Amino acid sequence: MDSPAQAANPSSDRARPRPALPADDLTQLGAVELLRRLHRREVSAAEVVEAHIRRIENVNPKLNALVTDTFDEAARTARRADERIGRGGSLPPLLGLPFTVKDAFPVAGVRFTAGLLRRKDHIAGEDAEIVRRMRAAGAILLGKTNVPDLSASVDTENLIFGQTHNPWNPQRSSGGSSGGEGALVAAGGSPLGIGSDFAGSVRIPAASCGVPGLKTSPGRIPLDGHVPETPVELSGWNTAGALARKVEDLNLALATLAGSARIPLESVPLHGRRLIVPEPLRGYPPSAENEAALEASLQVLRERGMVLQRGVFSLDQVPFEYAAWLYRFWLPSLLRQLGAGRPIRMLAEGKNHIAGRPTISRKVMALIATMSLTGPFLIASGRGRPARLASLKQEFGRAIGEEGVVVWYWSASGAPTTSASGLTGSSGYTTVFNALGVPAAVVPTGMGRGGLPLAVQVAAAPGRDETALAVCQAIEAALGGWRRPPI
Repeated sequence: MDSPAQAANPSSDRARPRPALPADDLTQLGAVELLRRLHRREVSAAEVVEAHIRRIENVNPKLNALVTDTFDEAARTARRADERIGRGGSLPPLLGLPFTVKDAFPVAGVRFTAGLLRRKDHIAGEDAEIVRRMRAAGAILLGKTNVPDLSASVDTENLIFGQTHNPWNPQRSSGGSSGGEGALVAAGGSPLGIGSDFAGSVRIPAASCGVPGLKTSPGRIPLDGHVPETPVELSGWNTAGALARKVEDLNLALATLAGSARIPLESVPLHGRRLIVPEPLRGYPPSAENEAALEASLQVLRERGMVLQRGVFSLDQVPFEYAAWLYRFWLPSLLRQLGAGRPIRMLAEGKNHIAGRPTISRKVMALIATMSLTGPFLIASGRGRPARLASLKQEFGRAIGEEGVVVWYWSASGAPTTSASGLTGSSGYTTVFNALGVPAAVVPTGMGRGGLPLAVQVAAAPGRDETALAVCQAIEAALGGWRRPPI
């Protein structure tokens, strides 16, 4: 790996003195602030990349978050970025910014496992479109992060790389399925992480690890190359997203990945906007700490002039519809992809586990078994029908309109232990917004008594991603947002 000294730019502009910043300071700055300093030449891209590589090398043995690094290429790319910055002129918007990507997206010439044992030696032939867009904007890839088998768990563990740990407590889950991103971004190893969200796969890790995270509106960001493929019947449920240190960084990522102009969050009016709080999901009452986090956030938003409305509608039925649709369309597709085209046979896989030759992880096995048992009952009860879900979406749309915002819990409790099964019914708090096809984000609200982060979830109407982010930014400004764990 090349050192910052080896990346010296011969340009005379480089001779201008710049403030010296300890590496730890660089790994505590948000992406927007890093870019500001880079493009003012207060710090070099080589220094920023090197600081993050050193941070990863320090924390990753404890986290197991980054599973494939591209450090050598990142160092070379950083030197080229410094040369371009030194020449002056118009610069790509993310020039010199490090980032990481979930191992559910291909990167040309780099190992691409998607967390599945049978893919452990697979090398991708081309970049996913979102990786291409990040690179075209000048961002520098540091590597790929851990996922469960085919992203099919709310915990991050697989048979190739093992368990990813929460940076606040190694006995706690980092969430899933973008758990490697959640842990690494929270620990200061990456200023911007790219993930995907089918059931909370960005929001659960972000909230569990204490960083902001965004699930975008369906269709706003391309998912080309994502593994697993999403069944066409559920095509709007899986969306790309981002995790970062600051909410403004999510807005930067949104504009880059969507190929659209960045809308300043400060320009989104909050005063007079409806602030809607649905009732908790029946059977999954929030913990006292999560209740307090929600109330603190509501107080902040009321002070900004938002109009609070409680209990306008119930979302109780949406998780049941979500689960029924999963059983009908996603489970058959998952079984085929786990078996490389031929549906994996659970009885045979159970024997493989007993013999010590498993091909999928026990947590994904538990998910498949649970879904196989409960799915038929959901279908028999009349759930999983297109008209029923369409009716729930229409009801939600009427309730929030174009300008309303939902502020809610992200879970009934916090991050579970790593020994848990990888299943949690309280993930219904995130799955509802995938099924309804709307953008949703999470933002940290402080720390709980047990030393784990607290967070709330914000959802808005389809296409109003920036509105959700503007609300998150108001909460972040008042309640403190991300803080780096003492790892």
